[in-house]
Amino acid sequence: MLSAVLTRRVRDAGWLALAVIGIGLLGLDGAIGADPLDPIGVMFALIAAAFWALYIRATAHAGATTIPVTRDSRSRSPSRRS
Repeated sequence: MLSAVLTRRVRDAGWLALAVIGIGLLGLDGAIGADPLDPIGVMFALIAAAFWALYIRATAHAGATTIPVTRDSRSRSPSRRS
């Protein structure tokens, strides 16, 4: 869901469509008479996906609020100062 909301490129939308097709194929087993998906397993997968989306948003927020490192501070070390 997060990728569907935040996508801005056609390529990303293509990957999203491929993921939706894959999920649909997983659910197809139940429609053709095989054992259907376990509802508890589906619930755990959805919970895992929600926490994964929260993790992505939290790391993006943390990355945006940290102090940026400049090129000068990375290239200098105490032993190289003159």
